[in-house]
Amino acid sequence: MANRFMKVWSDPVWSKVIAAAIIAIAGVAGGVISHYWGPASKYLSIPIPLWIGFIVFATALAIGAWHRSRPSNEIYNFSPEIKRMGVDAPDPNPNIKLDHPVKCWWTFRNDSVGCIDVSLSDFRAKNIKIKTIPSAILQVQMRHEWLPRDHGMPQVAVLPGQLFKGWISADESLYSAAQVRGQFNNLGTLVLKINGELREFEL
Repeated sequence: MANRFMKVWSDPVWSKVIAAAIIAIAGVAGGVISHYWGPASKYLSIPIPLWIGFIVFATALAIGAWHRSRPSNEIYNFSPEIKRMGVDAPDPNPNIKLDHPVKCWWTFRNDSVGCIDVSLSDFRAKNIKIKTIPSAILQVQMRHEWLPRDHGMPQVAVLPGQLFKGWISADESLYSAAQVRGQFNNLGTLVLKINGELREFEL
């Protein structure tokens, strides 16, 4: 029950709803207390009306809720875990003219407990010369279909257990797809930005 309440309290929308409800309740309580405070205050020695304490308390809770709902660099409470599922360099279709005909595709799976944010940061080539890497090369798999279908994205959100893939392009004037396949595990270092952290993988 406590964990469920904390999840609701941490939610950026529900935290504001709770804070507004607290202020509303405190306002009503303050009105009731102030109504009866006058006759009773002459018998008490408290110099500050009690309803002011309620307002201060409610305001503190509202500020806390607003602070928790603000964007933060520490929004991920788990360590990203991804697994390389495969690398492939399929032979291009000679009947289709492509800007990047010799592609080396890499596929990963999100083995983390939560959703991850992925983008391509860099590729440091070793035994291959690559062409300029386009930024929009990432796709995610949904129901055995890779999306977006006809192009990639510069950044993708990947659910737990979901696959994502991208590619680098070898210089087709120097390498065939078969030659690229012959250099697997020695192509270079892929650098992915995952939840704000740089991770390196050998291809």
